Amino acid sequence: MDENKTYKATKIYTTTAGAEAVSAMLLGFGVDGVSIEDKADIEQILAGGAGVIWDHVEPALLDDPGLPGEAVVTYYTPDNAEGDALIAAVKEGLMKLKAGEQYGDYGTGADFGRLYSETAAIGDEWKTKWKDSFKPFRVTDKFVICPPWETDHPYEAGGTETIIIDPGMAFGTGSHETTGMCAEALEKAVDASTVMLDLGTGSGILAIMAAKRGARTVIAIDIDEDALRSAAENIGRNGVAKTVQLIKGDITVETVRDLLVSANGNVGFDVICANLTSGILKLLLPASANLLSGDGKMILSGMLETERGDMLEAVAACGMKVYAEETRGEWLLLCAGF
Repeated sequence: MDENKTYKATKIYTTTAGAEAVSAMLLGFGVDGVSIEDKADIEQILAGGAGVIWDHVEPALLDDPGLPGEAVVTYYTPDNAEGDALIAAVKEGLMKLKAGEQYGDYGTGADFGRLYSETAAIGDEWKTKWKDSFKPFRVTDKFVICPPWETDHPYEAGGTETIIIDPGMAFGTGSHETTGMCAEALEKAVDASTVMLDLGTGSGILAIMAAKRGARTVIAIDIDEDALRSAAENIGRNGVAKTVQLIKGDITVETVRDLLVSANGNVGFDVICANLTSGILKLLLPASANLLSGDGKMILSGMLETERGDMLEAVAACGMKVYAEETRGEWLLLCAGF
């Protein structure tokens, strides 16, 4: 690595709801290394309303990063012509995102805030600085998420089980509300006979958890090579490689669905878990429903509570019914089946 190489950090000022949309847009541009500072989330954690136990909050995150109620999404680019071209493309993307919000493309009442961006030159210390604030935390009563560089943590006693996760730069530590809700739903849904599909596995947290809960087989699928690489490393470090099979592909493609069915012994999945944005969920729901067994459970999260009506319609259009739901902060989880 060139120690003299410089980078640029671009901050995008949005809202809690807008942070998810902005992050998805950045991912579409191939941007990794995204960080989100949302004071609302931190305040909720400190108030005990996030549904998980935290033993560490970075003090700097308590400083309001912008106007009251704003969230800040930061991404990083090399300080060169290619990086500048990407920054310009993202600015254009923000204008389109704002226009879509105003025209109701993201649901009635969607508010993405200012979507104002500002850029400053920095060094390369950002690549590892995020590790300072990733501390062990309890994601459910039974499971603790721990980074590999934290060898000692306060949750080792009391029958808890540790999941070691190195999320890399882009695929999540498991601290998001939607991951917590999915994790709790999985604890109830998975037993020794379960065959599960983890749709959009990311860093592999939910697939690993299902395997540690005793699932018979877990198939984890993603379209992103870097996500699969991150998931494979985490699956290996958690000792569940014999249970979890990784597949690259898009389930809307028939040959990929055929591969999944074949890998599952030509029967439907007992549990399908998808923690994705609402737009992607709606796109994948019909194909997912075709892969679910007659008495199977589908665990869906990643959408906002304001998108509930649209998601209920999408679930019903696939012939399924919602039998349980939960909200945490502004986020929604639905459990559905036939």
